[in-house]
Amino acid sequence: MSEQEGLPRGWAWATLEELCEINPKHAGDHADTLPVSFVPMAAVDEQSGEITAAVERLYGEVRKGYTHFADGDVLWAKITPCMENGKAAVARGLTNGIGCGTTEFFVLRSRGAVLPEYLHRFMRQTSYRTAARRTMQSGVGQARVPKEFIENTRLPVPPLAEQHRIVAKLDALLVSSRVAREALDVVPTLLDQYGRSVLSAAFRGDLTADWRATRPTSEQDADTVLRKVALAREEEWRVAQARGTYQPTDDDKQGPFCLPLTWRWASLEQLTSAVASICYGVVQPGEECPGGVPLIRVCDVDGGQVLESALRTIAPHVDAEYTRSRLHGGEVLVTVVGTIGRVAVAPATVAGANIARAVARLRPVAPVAPEWIAHALMTPEAQTVLTRESREVARKTLNVGSLAQVLVPVAPADEMREILRRVTLYLVSRERQREAVISARAHVDQLEQSALAKAFRGELVAQDPIEEPASAVLARAERTAPARATRRRALARA
Repeated sequence: MSEQEGLPRGWAWATLEELCEINPKHAGDHADTLPVSFVPMAAVDEQSGEITAAVERLYGEVRKGYTHFADGDVLWAKITPCMENGKAAVARGLTNGIGCGTTEFFVLRSRGAVLPEYLHRFMRQTSYRTAARRTMQSGVGQARVPKEFIENTRLPVPPLAEQHRIVAKLDALLVSSRVAREALDVVPTLLDQYGRSVLSAAFRGDLTADWRATRPTSEQDADTVLRKVALAREEEWRVAQARGTYQPTDDDKQGPFCLPLTWRWASLEQLTSAVASICYGVVQPGEECPGGVPLIRVCDVDGGQVLESALRTIAPHVDAEYTRSRLHGGEVLVTVVGTIGRVAVAPATVAGANIARAVARLRPVAPVAPEWIAHALMTPEAQTVLTRESREVARKTLNVGSLAQVLVPVAPADEMREILRRVTLYLVSRERQREAVISARAHVDQLEQSALAKAFRGELVAQDPIEEPASAVLARAERTAPARATRRRALARA
């Protein structure tokens, strides 16, 4: 094998068929009672590239119908999406040195010219997996990388001593990137925890305690807000009597925690339209109707938003049966079947859409803003109530009557506006931090792939001209290569 195509001195090209025995079998002299490691696909961690959850089985139970491997072999997933996700590992620490596992692994056993860890790093490159993806062939249900792709893969092979230095350097670099990645992975959870704390503080009155301290006590309180809501509800009914007028009494509703003196508890029924009362949507939407009416389902309500990009559509005649739940924009949506308590405000862009049976619609009455109710329902305290009030039938269900009686805090109008302003600023900041985490994670991944690319170009560690060249090691390994690979090399040299 000659040095060529710009490889560093002492390096050489070789195919994996030349370098490795592919899918070897165990010797036939192992006792069926011998404990061995069993490795299903789920036991290989796609992030670390290690076997993390092998189980011990008796050899007689797994010797047939499974892939065979031993300590030092490289396992590489050939099926989608496991291959693309990076499920590959070097088998180490197997029980009695041998293992069996899913048939969806290719197993590569070095003939001595390449270190398993060097080979493993090469095959974990994103560029290599991308090339493998283009060769996939569809079988029963899923696509797989053909064996010919593995056999014909050409690997730049350094001297063995240099391979050791490359592996050691990559291990150090990849440990650093793993630590950075793990730290970044924690940030979204911390942001979510902090977000829940912010919402709790907002609707307990703690977030604006400093704001209230600067306001005279004679300013309007939540009673004024609730009187305005009641009057608006009366106007909807166009009645003269003041039967809905809010009058504070000793029987005021008591929520799960104490509120500031100027705040009050109110039920969702009190705060929503008396005409467009709380309701759920379409029971039987029928088949998808191209060009029809958009339908918002549970899966379309996530993270406090309506995910408009994937809305399905229903026939106009189905929508016409459910005019009560047709959206105008500005409604509060709450999921009430299956996944309980996802909340969002319907944006103006979904005006004319309808909602599914598993989604409830609330139309708040001014001066209580839809965002106020939505954020109140997203607090940990309200989420606990929504879950507690739901009932298990075929699926978890929160009925509309129970939802209507859920209590939310109401603050003075100007304080509600100030709280929403502060919460909005936090949400904008949180999204920026999420984007920064995503960008940093992509940068770490890019640095890792860059280090791998440099390693296989001979640019990661220094070369030593006195080391035995790869061609000499390959020549020794050639004696154990199968006849087919030898013939291929002879043809390539001719």
